[in-house]
Amino acid sequence: MIKGVAENELEGPLVFLGLSAENLRLLQEGRLILVQMSELGFEGRIVIFYGETEEQMLHELKTQGFISASTKVKPDA
Repeated sequence: MIKGVAENELEGPLVFLGLSAENLRLLQEGRLILVQMSELGFEGRIVIFYGETEEQMLHELKTQGFISASTKVKPDA
C-alpha cells in the first residue's frame, strides 16, 4: 500500500491510498486495513474493507464494532 497527500491550491488537500494485489487478496480474505490519518497530517482513521454486497459490508462493520448509534452510513448503490 502507498499513502500520500498532495495540496491543490483550488480544491484543498487530496489524500490518496494505493492498494497492491496483496492488499486486495487480504481484503477478500476478510482482513481490514486501518490507516492512521496522523501519518498524513490529519486526525482520525480510515477503514478499508471488502464485501460482495452493501449488506455484507454493513454486517462486517457492525461485527467489528465500527457502527454505533451516532454512525452515519451512506451506501453508494
